[in-house]
Amino acid sequence: MPDQNTIPVQTPIPTPPTKSVDASPLVSTLLNFVVPLICLVLILTMGVFVIYPSYKSWKPLKEEISTNESMKVQLETKVAKLKKLVDFKTAVLENSALVDKVLVSESSAPLFLDEITQIAQSSGFDISRFGSSKPRDVVVPPTAGAAAVPAAPYEEITATLGASASYNQVVVFLEELERAARVLDVNDVRFSNSSTGTKSESGQVDLSISGPYISVTSTAVTDEPIEFDIASRDFIDLISMIKSLRYYTFTNSISTLKPEVVVPVEE
Repeated sequence: MPDQNTIPVQTPIPTPPTKSVDASPLVSTLLNFVVPLICLVLILTMGVFVIYPSYKSWKPLKEEISTNESMKVQLETKVAKLKKLVDFKTAVLENSALVDKVLVSESSAPLFLDEITQIAQSSGFDISRFGSSKPRDVVVPPTAGAAAVPAAPYEEITATLGASASYNQVVVFLEELERAARVLDVNDVRFSNSSTGTKSESGQVDLSISGPYISVTSTAVTDEPIEFDIASRDFIDLISMIKSLRYYTFTNSISTLKPEVVVPVEE
């Protein structure tokens, strides 16, 4: 029998030896090949999708910036001129009214005919025939071998005048037409007198006179500059010349018909 006081001894189990793995070659491979490859791909991606589009849009963007800067300067200049026009509003309105009488916006046939009659009578004409045509568009005759000519941007009304007058009186009549404020064009002049041909002898004169007129439609345009300056010498000379012209009004007053007021009768 074994001794009960004896303690059994456990023999330790030997552990197998561990093998160490060297990871430095793998890390070196990642650092030297994979990481640069990833960076290169990222750089190419940024170049294709970010840098190249930005470079491509740089020139149009630069032109747009230059255009906006020019527009800014132009608008600042326009605002300054508009402020000047507002400051001299009274003078501007007076000048505008004068220009409207020189180049009218409507045919104004009665005043047109009355003005020619006044000039003819003041020049000493003995009117025998006088008539007018309906307002019509102006047709520009084409030139041989030239490109098509667009229609004139205005209309005109034409009057025909036949009268007895001397050569000197015809000259006075034409001079008075030039002094008239409204633009008048002499299309045709025919003068005939006796065989003696003296300038004071009365003869027959036939004239065709047209009065152009243009309808102007005002539209608000922001990006167009104001070309004229009311303080410039050219504009002042133009207004002075217009003021020196002769303005004609109706010789006979035209009575205005007032509407008849009907008072209801209570039954």
